[in-house]
Amino acid sequence: MRQTTVAAARHTCDGAPHDGQGMKHFARSITRLGAISAAAFAATTIASLSTPGAANAQVPDAYCSGPTDNVAGVGDHDGARWAQTFSPINGGYLSEVRLFVQEEVHLSDTLKVQITPVNSSDLSPVFPVAPLAEATVPDSSIPANSTYPYLDEVAFDFPNPPPVNASGEYAIVLSRSNTSGVLGIGVKTDHTTGNGYPCPDGSLYESGATSDLWGMPLDGLDAVFSTFVGGAPTPPGTGTGTGQRAAALKKCKKKKSKRARSSCKKKANKLPA
Repeated sequence: MRQTTVAAARHTCDGAPHDGQGMKHFARSITRLGAISAAAFAATTIASLSTPGAANAQVPDAYCSGPTDNVAGVGDHDGARWAQTFSPINGGYLSEVRLFVQEEVHLSDTLKVQITPVNSSDLSPVFPVAPLAEATVPDSSIPANSTYPYLDEVAFDFPNPPPVNASGEYAIVLSRSNTSGVLGIGVKTDHTTGNGYPCPDGSLYESGATSDLWGMPLDGLDAVFSTFVGGAPTPPGTGTGTGQRAAALKKCKKKKSKRARSSCKKKANKLPA
C-alpha cells in the first residue's frame, strides 16, 4: 500500500532572493553527474546555438528557495513519482535542475529527473509522462547522509537541454529505478498562508505508481528546487510572432494570489504568440 509521510512543519516561505548558490549549505553536498557538465554545456553547447539571443552563459532561473524544512516520502513498490511544476523566469535552454533527495542508505539504483509539459486546463503534469528531456544520477554517487532528514542536493545535468519559454509551464518529475525503497524529496511546508503553498509559483504532485494518474496538488507543500538555463529567449515582438502572449504572461506574474496567477496564465496562453 502506498504511504506518504511528512514530518511536522517548522518554517514558512521566506521569499529570499536566489543567486544560484544560496542553497548549497542546506545539504551535505551537491552531487553532479550527467552526460555533460553545466560548465561544458556553457562552453560548448551554448556557443553553438543559433536561435536569436542564445549565446549567453548559464544563469539561475525558476526556483523554490531553501532551506528545506522537511522531507516528503512515498513508496509502494510500483514506481512512485514526485512532480513539481514551475514557470521559467527568463526562458532559454534548460541545462540543469537541482533537487534535495533523501539518501539515508544506498539502494543500488538510479535517480531520474524528467521535464514534462503540463495540462493547459489545470496546470497539472501531463499523464502519461511525455518527457521533453531527462537526466539520471547513479544512487552510488550520492553520499549517504546520516543526519535527519537525510537529504543531499543532487544536480541533474541534461545531455540534451530542452528549450523552455519564459512564463511557460512545465513539471520536474523525480523517480528512481529501485521501487523497493521510499522516494524522499526535500520540501518546504506552510499551512498558514491563504493559498496553502509556501512558494509563489508551481505546485507539488504525487503519483503512487507509473500507472497512476497524478493526484491533486499537495496543500502546504512545495519541493525545494532550482533550475538553470543557457541562452536567452527571443524578446517579445522581435520575431514573427505578435508578442501578445508573452506580454500577457508577464502581467500574470504581478497577480497576488496563486489562484489568480493560474487563471491569468490560462487566459494568456490562449492568445497568439
